Amino acid sequence: MSHALATTSAGSVVRNTINRLRDDPDTRSTIIGVAGVIVVYLLLGLLGPVILRMADTPAVIQPRPRPPAFNIEIAPEEAPPRPQKAPPPPPKQYVETNPDAPENVPDRTNNFSSQNQQAAQEKPTPNSNSERPATHGQSQFDTNQIVDGTLHKQPPEVPVPPTPDANKAPSVATAPRAEQNPLPGFEKDQAENPNAFGSNISPDLTNAKAIPNKIDGQKDVPLIEGALGPQPVIDPKHPRQRQSLVKLPQTRPALLKENPVGTQNIGVQAVNAKFNDYGLYLKRMSDAVQEEFDTLANDAQTFPPAGTYVEVKFVLDSHGMITRIAQVDNHTTDIGAHIAVSSITSRAPYGEWTEDMKQALNPDGEELIFIFYYQ
Repeated sequence: MSHALATTSAGSVVRNTINRLRDDPDTRSTIIGVAGVIVVYLLLGLLGPVILRMADTPAVIQPRPRPPAFNIEIAPEEAPPRPQKAPPPPPKQYVETNPDAPENVPDRTNNFSSQNQQAAQEKPTPNSNSERPATHGQSQFDTNQIVDGTLHKQPPEVPVPPTPDANKAPSVATAPRAEQNPLPGFEKDQAENPNAFGSNISPDLTNAKAIPNKIDGQKDVPLIEGALGPQPVIDPKHPRQRQSLVKLPQTRPALLKENPVGTQNIGVQAVNAKFNDYGLYLKRMSDAVQEEFDTLANDAQTFPPAGTYVEVKFVLDSHGMITRIAQVDNHTTDIGAHIAVSSITSRAPYGEWTEDMKQALNPDGEELIFIFYYQ
C-alpha cells in the first residue's frame, strides 16, 4: 500500500478558516463583540485626557458675578449745628524733665511733662536747635529721659551701731601723755656782793615746765590740746557710711539714649517741654511704679539677667484703675515679667483724672506702654 501526502499552503488554511467562521453565526457574533470592546478601550485611552481637560475649562473661565454697586449720599442738614468749644489738642509726646533745671516755657514744642523747660546743655552743639540735649547711651531703645538720678533721698550719717556685747565698753583711742620735765639747777654760782650777778646752770631739757616732779611720756605730742583726744575705733565689720559728694537729681534711674546732636543753648541739662496736668499725672505714676519695681526686684530670690527687658501695654481709665493688661512682650525670665506687671497693678489706683485730662484723653481709657529694663 502506498501513502500520498497532500500539501496545502498557509493562505489556503486562513481562507478556509475565515469561510468556516463566516458561515457559523455564533462564532461571528463573538468575534464582533470582542472587536467592539477593543475599539472602545482604545477610544477611552486616546480621548479620555482630552475630555477631562475640557471638563475643567468651564470652571476657570466662568465669569464671576459682579458685586452690587451702591452710592452714598449725605442728607442735607436741616439746621446749622451749634458752635461748640473746640477741645484742647491732645498731648503729643511725654518726656521726663530735669527737676534741677530752671522753669522756662519753650516757644514751640510737641513735648509735655510735669514742668515747663527749655532745651539746654553744658557744652553747646553749634548751629543746632534740637529739642533734646546731647546724651551718651544706648541706641537700641527709644527712651524719653535726659538725666540719670534716684528717687531715694540720701540718708544722713548715722553712728556706728554698737557691738553685740553691750556690756563691753567701746574701745577708744586716747591721746598720748606728753613728757614733762622739772627745772632743777645742778650748778649754782652766787657772788659775795648781794648786788652782783649770779648764775644757775642746768641741762637743756625738752618739755620743761615748772613742776616739782618729772612725768614720763612721749616727747613729740601735738601742741593743740585734745587733738588726739578720744576717737571711736573703726570696726572693720561695721564701717561708717561713705560721704557722697555727688548729688543725684530726684528723678528715676535712666537708660539714656545715644543722641550726639543736641542744642546750642548753654545751661543745665534740660529738654523742651510744656507743663500740663497729664504730664504731672504721668510723673507721679511713673515714680510710684519705679519704687514698686525696685522693691520687688530687690526682694526677688533670683534677679533676671542683665540686658533683658519687658514691655507691658495696659489700659488706664479715668479713675486711675488698670482695666486691662493688653500685651506683655517678654524678653527676660518669667520672674522678670511677673515683677514688671506687678509693679504696675499693685500701686493702682493712681488717682482721678482732672477735667482737662478727661477732655483731651480717651474717655474709655488711655493705652500706655511701660518698658522695664534689667541692668
